[in-house]
Amino acid sequence: MQALISRIEASYPVSAAQVYLVGASNGAIMAYYFACKQAGLAAGVGSVAGAMPIDTCHPSRPVPVLEIHGTVDPSLPYLGGKVQPPGADATRAVPATMAVMRRWATLDGCDPLPKMRHAPPVTTYTWSPCQRGTLVQLVAVSGAGHVWFAPGFGPVDGAINATGLIWHFFSSLPRTGSAG
Repeated sequence: MQALISRIEASYPVSAAQVYLVGASNGAIMAYYFACKQAGLAAGVGSVAGAMPIDTCHPSRPVPVLEIHGTVDPSLPYLGGKVQPPGADATRAVPATMAVMRRWATLDGCDPLPKMRHAPPVTTYTWSPCQRGTLVQLVAVSGAGHVWFAPGFGPVDGAINATGLIWHFFSSLPRTGSAG
């Protein structure tokens, strides 16, 4: 991923301070992994239905993180447990989504108690203030599964639009002039 970012920066007028990582499911896992290992190259993470091991993430600096997750996700369970996608290693367990977000809040030096806003079927948890103007946020969608949230998908059709939420999250972050 580092080579890809370098190649894009060399070919296009991209600000290194505005390289955001976005992914769903395995792509979200990859975004988390990269932010944990190469935080200086990540201006923020937008994860949809993602997960990560909480004890192996040690970023070099705070990283803003937004997680959007369905509470009945059968593949990467919101409450944690065995991974369930077809062909996956069902012997591996993932931590609860709230544990992942609390870990990011700790890593980012945020207030440990999130602010909560509930507008059924969506509950938003926001940890702030955090170091370096970062923000950690969890958007939990009650009754939703393992999907990219957008109109036309699943039982909570149109409750949220992941693309719009991620864009809003990233665009609300302060610009620091460099990602590192």
